[in-house]
Amino acid sequence: MDARIIEEIGALQAQISKLEEQLEQARMTRQQKFHYSTKGRKVVFEKPVRDRHIQQRTGVIAYMKKLSWKTHLTGPVVYFMIIPFIFLDLCVTVYQAICFWAWEIPKVKRRQYVFIDRHHLQYLNGAEKLYCMFCGYANGVTAFTREVSARTEKFWCPIKHATKVKHAHAHYQDYIEYGDVEAWFSKDDK
Repeated sequence: MDARIIEEIGALQAQISKLEEQLEQARMTRQQKFHYSTKGRKVVFEKPVRDRHIQQRTGVIAYMKKLSWKTHLTGPVVYFMIIPFIFLDLCVTVYQAICFWAWEIPKVKRRQYVFIDRHHLQYLNGAEKLYCMFCGYANGVTAFTREVSARTEKFWCPIKHATKVKHAHAHYQDYIEYGDVEAWFSKDDK
């Protein structure tokens, strides 16, 4: 690859790192605004804030009455999806345990992707907590699966696509350019 392009990519990656640091600072500021702190994966609200949250919670029955008939109708469809997500989670976990061990690929830490913590928010009622648990789990399993797939792709076929990929994973930028036959044959053997 052209040295100028490599230099440009390095500069862009440095800018991304700086923006990520700014984003983390903004997250810390937000924590202070809403009066909570994190200790590992545990979130702790200040007691007056927690008490106010409890006072503002809507009861389950009142909440359910406010929902549209379409929401009530689609609820079972949404919750049926937990079955395929659990199956996907299990399959990807087993796949990674076997294949990543065999290929000596660093394992994806599932707990860095699957977060189920919103049910601790005192201002959510039971139904809202259940919904939040489903979404946290489903999106976490999807993100975990994507990273396992990305590491598999990086190992077996790290070639960029001919057209732009929307929301490419973090490893994609390091892939071989589409059509670069010399780079493909000069890479390490599997």
